[in-house]
Amino acid sequence: MSKSAIVGGVLVAALTLTGSAHAGWELGVGGTQKIDGEATWLTTVSYVTSQQRFPWELMAGFIDGRGSIGSGAVPDQYFVGVSKRYNFVDNFYASFGVAFNDRDTDVLSGHVQFQSALGWHYRRVGLSIRHLSNASIEGRNRGETFVLLQVGF
Repeated sequence: MSKSAIVGGVLVAALTLTGSAHAGWELGVGGTQKIDGEATWLTTVSYVTSQQRFPWELMAGFIDGRGSIGSGAVPDQYFVGVSKRYNFVDNFYASFGVAFNDRDTDVLSGHVQFQSALGWHYRRVGLSIRHLSNASIEGRNRGETFVLLQVGF
């Protein structure tokens, strides 16, 4: 299955499965932690459902490759995921969910990943710290930790 088909499928599912009241699309851009001295960037598109306290977040993302990590270069990666958010006091939230990436690398080994986040959002802007890793269920477990700035539209 191609990367475009996976990303397109998640976006179609987001439109089909979610309500429209306060739901919204968000574009994100961010930077990752340094691993073996090299950081990288990522972009995301996500859809947050309309539930006030416990909305779902459906996300598709692209992580730019790194030149040299561990045993060699780390190629670009795509991932899709679904998380459940818990909105608590003063526009802060926490979330946890599952994600799937398109390839096995020195950073994200295996295809099944877990995504956790702590974030803040106000109107159309959000900022979060996120971690994507396999929780040691398959191979190495370096994972990606990143800061993500999201803008809603």
